[in-house]
Amino acid sequence: MLKEKYGFKEVEDKCNILWEGSKVYKWNGEKDNTFTIDTPPPTISGKLHIGHIFSYCHTDFIARFQRMLGKDVFYPIGFDDNGLPTERLVEQTYKTRAKEVGREKFIEMCHEVIEKSKQEFKELFKSVGISYDWDLEYHTISKETVTLSQMSFIDLYNKGYAYRKMQPILWDPVDKTAIAQAEIEDKVFESSLNTIVFSTQENEQINIATTRPELLPACVAVFCHPEDARYTHLIGKTAVVPITETKVPIIADDKVKIDKGTGLVMCCTFGDELDIYWQQKHNLPMKIIIDQDGRISLYDVIPVLDTGIQEKEPMPAMTEEDIMSAYGQKKEEWIPVSATRMTDDILNEINGLKVKEARKRIIEILTEKELLIESTNISHSVKCAERSGAPLEILPTYQWFIKTLEQKAQVLDKVKECNWHPATMRKRMEVWIEGLNWDWCISRQRYFGVPFPAWYSNRKGEEGKIILAEIKDLPIDPLKDLPKGYSKEEVIPDQDVMDTWATSSITPQLSALAVNSEFSLPNHRYDTIFPADLRSQSHEIIRTWAFYTILKAHYHANSLPWKNIMISGWCLADDKKKMSKSKGNIITPHVILETYGADVVRYWAANSRLGVDTVYSENIFKIGKRLVTKLWNASKFVSMFMEKYQTLSINSAHETMDKWILSKLYKVIERATNNLLQFEYCEALGVIEEFFWKDFCDNYLELAKKRAYGDKVDSEANLSAKQSLAYVLNIILRLFAPFLPYITEEIYHQLYSYNSVHNQSNWPSKEELIYDKYSEEMGDNVIQILNIIRKMKADNNVSVKHLIKKLVIKASVQEDKLDQSAQDDLQAVCNAETIEWMQSELETEDGKYIVNIDLY
Repeated sequence: MLKEKYGFKEVEDKCNILWEGSKVYKWNGEKDNTFTIDTPPPTISGKLHIGHIFSYCHTDFIARFQRMLGKDVFYPIGFDDNGLPTERLVEQTYKTRAKEVGREKFIEMCHEVIEKSKQEFKELFKSVGISYDWDLEYHTISKETVTLSQMSFIDLYNKGYAYRKMQPILWDPVDKTAIAQAEIEDKVFESSLNTIVFSTQENEQINIATTRPELLPACVAVFCHPEDARYTHLIGKTAVVPITETKVPIIADDKVKIDKGTGLVMCCTFGDELDIYWQQKHNLPMKIIIDQDGRISLYDVIPVLDTGIQEKEPMPAMTEEDIMSAYGQKKEEWIPVSATRMTDDILNEINGLKVKEARKRIIEILTEKELLIESTNISHSVKCAERSGAPLEILPTYQWFIKTLEQKAQVLDKVKECNWHPATMRKRMEVWIEGLNWDWCISRQRYFGVPFPAWYSNRKGEEGKIILAEIKDLPIDPLKDLPKGYSKEEVIPDQDVMDTWATSSITPQLSALAVNSEFSLPNHRYDTIFPADLRSQSHEIIRTWAFYTILKAHYHANSLPWKNIMISGWCLADDKKKMSKSKGNIITPHVILETYGADVVRYWAANSRLGVDTVYSENIFKIGKRLVTKLWNASKFVSMFMEKYQTLSINSAHETMDKWILSKLYKVIERATNNLLQFEYCEALGVIEEFFWKDFCDNYLELAKKRAYGDKVDSEANLSAKQSLAYVLNIILRLFAPFLPYITEEIYHQLYSYNSVHNQSNWPSKEELIYDKYSEEMGDNVIQILNIIRKMKADNNVSVKHLIKKLVIKASVQEDKLDQSAQDDLQAVCNAETIEWMQSELETEDGKYIVNIDLY
């Protein structure tokens, strides 16, 4: 007999110990029966909120279902513990910066912090019942991961997909690192559109509107549209830049928008991506006036060569061939900005200022010199770093890249081969790929990450030659290790680390312990679990994690990384914004778990459809709590009619309403199974929950109650009710198990088996049941009549148990009359002394029954 009340805290503690000890979630390595899940490794951010467990629960629903379906589930969890987020967390924790303590000490501090944060995540995942095989845990900074990441890089380099080049790149002046196109976000800022007076050498005034007047010293050309009648006479002439009085060419190009601003555009190197395009297309000179700190720098000869990290060894010098390759210009064409005719006073005023401050001062100078015609306040979109939120600059630096543009068509084909859930999310990926216009920059000027296994030769005659580590020597740190055959004086180590996505993009390979069939670790499992069956992730990292993983699997093995991808939405706060520490709208999961318990939290997570953002709702938690309570109470009622661990059989189910509930359950199993096979966990839960509340609790328990108690114990009717109750509850527990693992485990363990409800091959099959169409239709008729009677009693303000002297039922056809078994159950639940049947023409909407009751 179950306890009077369900205590979730006690049960959760007991189950967690039981599951860990029994290894019920262990992957056994069944090659032909493995279901592999590629899980997102959470970033060690230091601040947990309810959103962290939201999509992880979604994946767990599928993992538990597949395991119960009979699959040997490979379900790992990783931790994304390298990279910028960890560095930030360390800086916040220790109130220091990397340059203040030195590289080695800082990396040591990073390891200390991630260990603490990792334990917090592990406790959270365990407390909500995520069924990981913790023996498969991986880390993006571990020795194995560094080895596989470096293998991946070497494989890509050898195949010609990875290259190093100095070129203009998106630069974050706050974190002082290059970033990739996928790591930017558009933010709306208040600014001003400033119309500035330029002139031609012939002293004709021309006006140019710009939001970045601080880039005037970097202006190298003026552009107009070749069909703009206002300016065709200027094409080929020379413009004079205000303040600097620099002479620049006026060039026609069809990328100029005639209806934007004044129709004239100044090209500055580099204000935006269009400037890069024009500089390269028209072989324009460069004037880089913003440094890596985001300050105006007017005295340096450009381009900037350092990496942003101060080390003892300098980066390799740029050769003249490098310049010509990157920019199409000779060294003598470089122009020091200080060589312009800008007055020393103005030069000194803006030199060293942050970009925003310089913009303000340039506008003031233009106003003083009567060179500003108009300044209009506007709101416009600015490209910013996703992590720091800082507006980006474009600076030429040496970086490592992975080719993306030349393989766009092939990657799009791979995207179409994959099964997307929901299918609409595939379009997001296709739009992203079609809009790509940069190769993927994978190098970062940071400390805590996977180092590139590369050096640059200093030997005479091979200066600048790239030297890669040998596979057998991996993992290596070029700052400490040397390439075979070279001394320390003969090489310059690469000081950058890989973008953390360069590692996360091989999570299927990290789990397989192999990049492909050629590059692997000992005892790899590549042939068993690659490609994975399922990738689960949220929609905001489609353009990063999903794209990069597909790209790398294509390059490494000409394969998809997984067969299916399941996209979750965001968990939104009450203000309908994504939860984040910076917004101050996070909800701590520990408080919710302490209040409601893990099953209720999981129920809330399961009530969100794939790909749809879900607002945090206390109401859903209350509904979930009510469901858990009802499941306990219903099980407690059923347990009255069964012996512990009794042998279950439906051979005794002879009565119509017993066969009705079994037939209903037959269809529920079929629908829920099909939903879960398509990863539609929300729809599956809805089907199961509706059956439990309406068919089982509201109707069947009431209809079978009298027979189960029974005046004639062990009669056929009594045994039919008791066996059916026990059998149906058993299957209900197994259906709810992926969603509500704790309460189902407790009830199942106490009533049915010493084994876990979550054991492999314990998912209910419709073959376990009977489907009787006659009983289903007859039972539906009973429910229809019962609902009419309930409403009539409610309208008469009497309880549902109120005695009916006479119940008259009019049916349109003889076949709609209930059989004796069904009528007996109806009479008992309605508390009717007599039932009289009549046949007549009906005027009801459904054309089946008219019911009259004569109450006492």
